[in-house]
Amino acid sequence: MLGSQAGLYFFLGITSFIMVTPFLWVFLTSFKRSTDIVPERPQLFPPVWILSHYLKLPKVAPFVRFFVNRIIVSGASTILVATGSAACGYVGRLRHYPPACAHRLSDLQDENHRRRRIHRDEALTSDTVTQGVDNFGKG
Repeated sequence: MLGSQAGLYFFLGITSFIMVTPFLWVFLTSFKRSTDIVPERPQLFPPVWILSHYLKLPKVAPFVRFFVNRIIVSGASTILVATGSAACGYVGRLRHYPPACAHRLSDLQDENHRRRRIHRDEALTSDTVTQGVDNFGKG
């Protein structure tokens, strides 16, 4: 048990490292000078930390407009999907689709009725036999 968990955690750790490393590389590269981005020998951490790329961002690209567009598109798609899903659910509920296991349910009901009939018949038979024994010789 412990060996399988250790193997699982090792696998998850390696997978997490592989997934996170590119994001970390891009984030740390954003603090490098333009000449340090593609050096002869790659370095994870920049030799000189700069913020000029972030300060130039509003001048180079309309970042605020991009952000507003993202909010508008995300909100509209969320509203459309929610409305469509609600409509489909409503129509599905109106149609009264039988459940996937409806045939199993009817089979169980039939079996239940059969068992009740057998028990009823056994009870009637035992009562008849008892009455016959009680009335034997009284005729």
